[in-house]
Amino acid sequence: MVIAEEIETRRINELRKYNSDPIFHRKELTDLTQLIAQICEAPMAAITVVEEEELQIKTAVGFDERSAPRKVAFCHYTIQEDEPMVVEDTEDDYRFCHTPIFLKHQQVRFYAGMPLISPNGLALGTLCVFDTVPRRLNQQQLFALKTLAKQVMHEMELSVKNKNLIRSNRQLLKEKELLRQSQYLAKIGSFECNVQDKTWSGSSNFLRIFGFHKEKQYSWEDFRAIIHPEDRAKVDLSLSNMQHSKNHLELNYRCINLQTKAVLHVHSICRVIKNLNNQVVKIFGIKQDITEKVLSEKALAKSEKRLATLINNLPGMVFQCKNDEDWSLMYCSEGSHDLFHCSPEALKKCRPTMAKRIPKGYQEKVKQAIRQAQKHNNHYEVTYPIKVNQGFKWIWERGKVVGKDSNNIELLEGFMTDITSQIQTQVALKESEARWQFALESSGDGIWDWDLPQNKMFYSPQWKAILGYGSHEVAESMEEWKKRIHPEDYTRCISKFQRHLLQKTDMFQHEYRMKTREGKYKWVLTRGKVIKFSSLGKPLRVIGTQTDISDKVATEKRLKKQNSELTKANQELDNFVYRVSHDLRAPIASVTGIIELLKQDNTLSEASVNLLDLAKTSLNKQDHFIKDILDYSRNSRLEIQKNAIDFKSLVAEVFSHYEYNPEYEKAEISYQIEQAAPFLSDKRRLEVILHNLVSNALRYAKPYFHNAKIQVEVIANAREATIRVTDNGIGIAPEHLPNIFKMFYRATDHKPGSGLGLYIAKESIQKIYGKIQVASTLDKGSSFTLKLPNLLQR
Repeated sequence: MVIAEEIETRRINELRKYNSDPIFHRKELTDLTQLIAQICEAPMAAITVVEEEELQIKTAVGFDERSAPRKVAFCHYTIQEDEPMVVEDTEDDYRFCHTPIFLKHQQVRFYAGMPLISPNGLALGTLCVFDTVPRRLNQQQLFALKTLAKQVMHEMELSVKNKNLIRSNRQLLKEKELLRQSQYLAKIGSFECNVQDKTWSGSSNFLRIFGFHKEKQYSWEDFRAIIHPEDRAKVDLSLSNMQHSKNHLELNYRCINLQTKAVLHVHSICRVIKNLNNQVVKIFGIKQDITEKVLSEKALAKSEKRLATLINNLPGMVFQCKNDEDWSLMYCSEGSHDLFHCSPEALKKCRPTMAKRIPKGYQEKVKQAIRQAQKHNNHYEVTYPIKVNQGFKWIWERGKVVGKDSNNIELLEGFMTDITSQIQTQVALKESEARWQFALESSGDGIWDWDLPQNKMFYSPQWKAILGYGSHEVAESMEEWKKRIHPEDYTRCISKFQRHLLQKTDMFQHEYRMKTREGKYKWVLTRGKVIKFSSLGKPLRVIGTQTDISDKVATEKRLKKQNSELTKANQELDNFVYRVSHDLRAPIASVTGIIELLKQDNTLSEASVNLLDLAKTSLNKQDHFIKDILDYSRNSRLEIQKNAIDFKSLVAEVFSHYEYNPEYEKAEISYQIEQAAPFLSDKRRLEVILHNLVSNALRYAKPYFHNAKIQVEVIANAREATIRVTDNGIGIAPEHLPNIFKMFYRATDHKPGSGLGLYIAKESIQKIYGKIQVASTLDKGSSFTLKLPNLLQR
C-alpha cells in the first residue's frame, strides 16, 4: 500500500509538468482526438488527465463536458492498466452498472481507452472513445488507439521540451553574465614580481584578497609580508629550487590579509623568467584563496570519520568486492565481526572465499540476481544461506555493479545483514498457518478466496462438500457462488457484499440459503473481508469462510417456538398470580378488619381477645407470604424501570410503614444519607429490598431487649450507591450464613417468617446489577451491605 501511494504521488507530480492549457490547446492534439473518433467510428472521443480527485477533459469531440469526479470515471480504472481498457456494455460491468455516466444527456454504454504513459512509465491520463450503444473494437481499431495514445504522449512531451528549451536559452544568457564575474567569485588574483629591482604588481582581485589598497604604493617587503611567518621558509626554499632547476612552481601555503589579519589558505601557481646566467629575474603567476576548500576538506574528513563509525556500527556489513568467481573482497566494514566472527582484514584473506561459503544452488541464485540488476542498471536483492564457523546463517544482501577496477573487472558494492531470526520466524509462521488451515478445515468450515483482477475464485474442498459437491465439480468463478443463492436471499446478500467491497462495513457476514447438489436449500453463514486494496481504494483480494448452519437455524426455530410458548405460559402465570394474590389478600384484609371491630367489644373475655390476636397474627403471616410470592413473581418477569431515586425520601417512606409496629416502637431508628449526584434505579425493587431488610431487623431484635438499634447508611455518587442496614439483634450463626439467601431457608424459628424475604431481596438486587454481602455475629447483630450501580451510566 505504501509503494502504491508513492507511485500515485510521483504520477501527480509528473502530471504537473504536462497539465497546462498551452500544451492541450495545440491543434495537433485536437486533430488526434478527431482521428481516433473516426477510426473507432465513435460519436465521442477525448484526451483526459486524471488528477487526485477529478478527471479533466482536455480535448473533446462530440460533447462539451470538461470534468468529472475521478472515482466514477472510466479513466480512473484505465490508468491502472498498461493496455487498452474496453467496456463493451457498461450495464454488464459491476464497476459502472450502478453509477451510469452521461455525456450530452445520453447514457454512455460503451467505452474504450488507452493510458497516456509518460517516459517515466507513469499513466497521466487517457485517449478514449465513447458511444451510447454497446459495441466492440476490432484489432485494427485497438492498434490505432494504442498508437495514437503514444503519439498524444509524444506531442505532450514535445511541448514540454519546447518549453524547457526556451527556459534553457534564458538560463544560458544568465550564465554568460555570471561568467564575467567568475574570476571574482573564484577568489583568484594574478601577480608579477621583478626580482632584480624588488618591485611587484597585482590585479585588482589580488589586492582585494590580501587587503591591499589600489591607491597606495606597496614595497617588496609588503609583498612578502602577506606570507604567513611560519610558511615563509617553505616558500623561500621552493623559489630557490626554481632558480637552480624548475621553471614552474605549484604550492599551497598560508597568507595573511593585511587589513583583517585573517589567515588565508592559498594555492599558488607561478613561473619564472631567467636571464642568460640562469638567474631568476621575474616571477609571475596566480594565487587562489582556497580557505573554504581547506576548511571543507577538514569538515569532510571529519564527516567521513563519522560515516565510517556509522558504517562500522550498522547491524550488518558494508562491502566492496570483485564480480569474479570468488567474489574477492576488497573492502568490508567492522560488521564482519558479527557476521563472520573475524576482522575485516582477516575476512579478506580468509579461505574459503565468500563464494565458496555459499551452497552451490544459492551461488547461481546470487549470480542471476546480479546479472538482472546489471541488465536493468538497478540494485539487486537476494537472500541465501552462508557457512560460518558455528554453522549456517541466512543473509539478506543488497548491492549494485558500480564500475570496474584497473584490471577491467567489475566491482560490486552493497550491504549484507544476518536475517536468520527472521527466516526462523517465517518458517514458524508458515507452520502456524498450516496448523490454522488444518484447524479450520477440521472445524467443518469451508474457505473461499477471490482474486478480483483475475476474477478467479478459489473454493476449498470443504466449501464444496458443504453443498454436496466433489472437489472438481465447481468451477473457479464468482458465478458459481451467486447462482446457488436462494432467490429470496439474493438481493440482500449481494447488497451486503457490495457494501463491504466499497469499504462501508468492516467485514461481510450474512446468513442465507444456498442450493445443494441435490437441488435442496441449506442454511449457511458466510464471512469475508477484503485483505488487499489498490492505491485508489479498489478491492483486489477477498478471503472468507462458509459454515453450514442448517442445524443451528433449525434449533433457533425450535427455540423461538418454545420461547413463544413460554412467554404465553409466563403471561398466564402472571395473570394467575395476580388473581390469586387479589382473591386471597382481599378476604384476609376483610377478616383482619372484622377482628379489629370484634376487639372493640368490651364484653369479650381476655381469652377471646387472645384468640382474636392469634387469628390476626396468622392472617398477617399468610398475607405477608402471599405478598412475598407476588414480589418474587414481579421481580422475575417485569422489566427494569429507571426511576430518579431520592434516597432520603425512599428510606423515610420505608420506615413509615412500620410506625405502628410494636417492634418499631421499641427500637432506636436512625439513618444517614449522602447523595452527591442524580441516581437512577428501579424504585419498586429498591422498596422491596429495603422492606425485607428493615422488616428482618425489626423482627429479629433481641427479645426483652429495650435498646434495639437499626441504622441505615446510604452513600451515593455518579457511579454507584452503597447501602448498609445494621442492627444489634440476635445475629446469624456462621453455619447458616452460606444459605440465608436460598428460597424458603430460615436460620431461626425465633420469629415466624416465610423464608422468602432475603431470597427475594437478593434476586431483586441481581436484577438491577447489584451485589449484597452480609456480616453477622451471633447475639451481637447483623450488617447487610448493598452495592448498586447508577443506571444513569447504562
